[in-house]
Amino acid sequence: IFWKIKFPLLAPAFTFNVATSLLGSLNGFDMVQAMTKGGPGGSTEILNIFIWRTFGQGLYAQSTTMSMILFILVALIALPVIYILRRRERNIF
Repeated sequence: IFWKIKFPLLAPAFTFNVATSLLGSLNGFDMVQAMTKGGPGGSTEILNIFIWRTFGQGLYAQSTTMSMILFILVALIALPVIYILRRRERNIF
C-alpha cells in the first residue's frame, strides 16, 4: 500500500527535501563562522570559510577561482540528483 499509494503522493516532497538537504549540507559557513571562525588552528575550517578568509586577505583571483570550482562541484552533484528524482516522480504517476 505504501509503494502504490503513499509514495507517489510523497514523491514531489521527497525530491524537494533531498535536493535542499544536499545543497544545505555543502553550506556550513554561517554556523562555523558564528561559533568558531575556523577554530583553533583551522580545525573547523571548511572550504567556504577558507574562501571567505582568502577574499579578506585581498587574494581576489584565488578566492573567485575557488568559488567557481565550488559552484561547479555543487552543480555537478545537485543536477543529476534532481534529474533522477524528477524522472522517478514522472514514472510513479
